[in-house]
Amino acid sequence: TQSCPDEESSDCKAVRVSIADLTDTEMDLVLARSFKRQKEEGFPKNELVSVKRSDATDSIAYASQTQLFDVPDAGLAWRIVILSPTELSGEDTILPGDILFPLLIAVALFGFLVCLFLLFRFFKHRSERTVIAADWRFTGAFITGCALLNTASLSFLGPNTDPLCLLRMWMFHLFFAATVSPLLIKTYRMTKLVGGSNALKRVKISHTKAFLMTLPIFLAQVVILLIFTFVDPSKQHEEIEMRGGNVQQRITCAQNTHALFIVELLFEGGLCLAGCILAFKSRHLEGDFGEAKQLIIAMYNLA
Repeated sequence: TQSCPDEESSDCKAVRVSIADLTDTEMDLVLARSFKRQKEEGFPKNELVSVKRSDATDSIAYASQTQLFDVPDAGLAWRIVILSPTELSGEDTILPGDILFPLLIAVALFGFLVCLFLLFRFFKHRSERTVIAADWRFTGAFITGCALLNTASLSFLGPNTDPLCLLRMWMFHLFFAATVSPLLIKTYRMTKLVGGSNALKRVKISHTKAFLMTLPIFLAQVVILLIFTFVDPSKQHEEIEMRGGNVQQRITCAQNTHALFIVELLFEGGLCLAGCILAFKSRHLEGDFGEAKQLIIAMYNLA
């Protein structure tokens, strides 16, 4: 990788050096790292293997290929390493300067402020009969959860680093549980208290007991996220793709398996399904208490 000081001089001679021993220049280190990655992957044919100058996120990346150069009569069995610089794709990140950057901030803040306005109005009129019948405490908790869900959108701003990937996983799923749990328990309590008013046995569910009933849903979500944080966390994932003759590097947030997606689909989908069933069961309640249509719409939007 070094040029001869004097190409016409006979003092220069060819010296065979193992590629792992190339350390004189920056590109020597890239070649050595590339060969090591290719060897670890088993020298795949017709596949690109990515390699970077360093482990830093913003380090220049290269796509590497190897080709066997074999001359049995001369006793040669070489691996030719071909490196191509890549272009970093901007499709997977929302950074300052991107048109989506201010748009996402505006939409998230608008949703957050709308929820705060509704929460303020609900709290201000909490002594009115209609608001009391709507169970303003749990409805307010639901609106607060919706406000937090809007802020979760802000976590998608910035580069796809390991900490941000993990933060996105936690914020969305945790705030979802915080949003759906008070709505689900509110609907359940309404069907028990009002729907069972004609029963011989009187049913009583206090505010404290109803609040404690929301905790298992929230804690179950915390346990799920803690398990996957250590077992299969969402982290930075690099891909090298060929697009229109150009080699592009894509940095996304991904997990090694689809296990979290399946678990959350069953868990969160089950919560939404249970909420829809409870809302449907409350459709025959009196007008002052029955909110079947509104509850089903809320569950549908969450799903």
